[in-house]
Amino acid sequence: MMQANLLNLAALKSEVIEVVSCFLTKPKIAVIGTVVIVVVVTAFVWKILIIKEKTKKKKEDRKRKLTKDLRLAVEGNDRKEIKQALENGADINQQSFFDGRTVLTVAATQFRDFSETIELLLENKADISKLNNHGSTALTEAAGWGLLETVKLLLAKNADINQQNSLGNTALTIAISTEHSETVEFLLATNKVDFNKQENEGYPILMRAVSRGVLETVKLLLRIKQIDINEQDIEGETVLMNAAAQEKASTKHPTKKQNFTNIIDQLLTFGADPLVRSKNDGTTVLEQVDSETIRKYMRGKIPGILKKVVSPQLSRALPDDLANIISELTY
Repeated sequence: MMQANLLNLAALKSEVIEVVSCFLTKPKIAVIGTVVIVVVVTAFVWKILIIKEKTKKKKEDRKRKLTKDLRLAVEGNDRKEIKQALENGADINQQSFFDGRTVLTVAATQFRDFSETIELLLENKADISKLNNHGSTALTEAAGWGLLETVKLLLAKNADINQQNSLGNTALTIAISTEHSETVEFLLATNKVDFNKQENEGYPILMRAVSRGVLETVKLLLRIKQIDINEQDIEGETVLMNAAAQEKASTKHPTKKQNFTNIIDQLLTFGADPLVRSKNDGTTVLEQVDSETIRKYMRGKIPGILKKVVSPQLSRALPDDLANIISELTY
């Protein structure tokens, strides 16, 4: 057998030498042979590339189908089909072409009870921090819809309560903006909120609640020690200035006006300072807006302020009602 192989190799060698000799002695044949070889090799390589492209397309088509099957199963809250799709190789963290949402985000924004489906997805390594095309996570979207039970579940599964989306919003700031007070209350009660990450585009978190006119949320935030009630936004406006402006603008809407009046009362009760001057134009709230609510508050405060700035000797020398007279003349 070995001898036969050696003979075959010897014969092949002899044929190769003969072909090379032919190419060397007959240039035309050499050129034609070279062209033929190039054509054959090119066709062979092209065929391989086509096969690879077809194989790749088949894989992508299969992947899309599996992803679609998984998404439909999640939307239908069908855990059996979800398991089947995952067993078939569906990518649990594949993002939608249109909005970048994953199946976890889809499940987290349903108004029905999807808790078991969410848990199943997380057990199968769904990325709880994955961002969609708008930079939102499952948690921030759930908070935006006021889906309190889903928010609780995601936080229990270690979702980052302070993760910001592409606009700098967190679950808390989104819940405030969408006026979901119960969700806001729960997020604050976790004591895990980093208030250094709650300010977006130069607007304090309390300003967000005041501007939306959500009294219950304002009350919740006023109890947070880390929040500066007299902080100014990038336009030099305090929350008291904002509330007073909106109270004035709501004159034709009594219910809305009363709501902002109540907010102003709350702000003043918790220490909002009407004498703070805007770092933008140097005006106080009463120089900006003629708010009777704030004027009434100031009338009650001026006697006390006078007692602090007037010496005891001078105070005893003045009529008892002088402070009240000055208050009336001034305000």
